[in-house]
Amino acid sequence: MAITTAVARVISKMAEQQFFTGRKLTMIELGATEVSWNMPGLPFVIDRDVVTQLYNNFGIKDAEQHIASDRMSGSLFKRFGFEYRCIDMTNLPFEMLKWDLNIIECPPEHLGRYLLTTNLGTSEHVFNQYNVFRLIHDLTSVGGYIVNSLPSNGWLDHSFFNYSPVFFKKLASANGYALNFIGLVVFEYQGNKLLTSLSALPPRKEDYPPWFSTCAVFTKKNNDEFKMPYDVF
Repeated sequence: MAITTAVARVISKMAEQQFFTGRKLTMIELGATEVSWNMPGLPFVIDRDVVTQLYNNFGIKDAEQHIASDRMSGSLFKRFGFEYRCIDMTNLPFEMLKWDLNIIECPPEHLGRYLLTTNLGTSEHVFNQYNVFRLIHDLTSVGGYIVNSLPSNGWLDHSFFNYSPVFFKKLASANGYALNFIGLVVFEYQGNKLLTSLSALPPRKEDYPPWFSTCAVFTKKNNDEFKMPYDVF
């Protein structure tokens, strides 16, 4: 689980476009996420210019002073002014909620509480997909944002599930989410790039990149109960 160049670019653009301006900054994350500008040599490492822009768009002009200490997304988003919580079984110096994502129902005190809910590489490890995406829905406030970045191609021995772009489109349609963004995160050695259009893929499936994820950003538009999507032809 890591914030990649692509995810950093998406969240930076959300800040630039004032998604968070004037809002109560509450955030919950599924899984404790590493910030990958501290892992050179890996395909997750974040471009330095994207790092600077991300901090700038949250009003912080001295990014270089903070990068070394902002090694986890909890540190990063707290610096950006968010009230931060994380669902994870590890012990970290943040407010950790040790919930079993297979069975947990959203506690009443957390219903609709969060402006930003992130799922950056956790749900694919959860067997009960209905429950985890229902929980994400229930945690997010009306007018709040859900950011997913999950494996699509490759990752053969990584987790239980990979996700197609169709999954996110159907999920958004079933629940009345606004689909603010959907694109592919293509991983290469020592970096990753964001394809902002699915049409940027090669026309032949055999020419697809061997290793990519799908990034999708939703706005929750209503307080209806979570609905399962159907893939009907």
